[in-house]
Amino acid sequence: MTEAKEGTISDNQRGRRKCRYTPQSLEEARERLAIVEEHDANYTGNNPNKYRSEIQEALAEVQKIERTLKEHGLLEATEHELASFALERGHRYAKSGEIVEYNGNLYRRRYSPLSYSRSRKTVTRWGRYWDPVTR
Repeated sequence: MTEAKEGTISDNQRGRRKCRYTPQSLEEARERLAIVEEHDANYTGNNPNKYRSEIQEALAEVQKIERTLKEHGLLEATEHELASFALERGHRYAKSGEIVEYNGNLYRRRYSPLSYSRSRKTVTRWGRYWDPVTR
């Protein structure tokens, strides 16, 4: 570990966190997802849900790495994604339908179901996002 010169401020002291993922780790996660999906496609047994949890875990990992890399600027992010990252940091506990102003634009907090139970009666995971409000 290198030491900072006296009188200088490191990135961690400025409040920036180092990104623990790299574009290479994203590619590795995508490869793992492809392998699990291939195993699922080639499975000829009697259990249709055999690889379901592995696929969900691999997909969640890919999405987590992509989001982290975009937040840290290592992958290109759209303006809406950058605004969403900033709104998420500033308004983490916003209620559904709450309207917030950011850079002169209004955004509404929304929730939508990401996954359901096998019976499709119960939402098992909710996604949250910021929707631009037109005036």
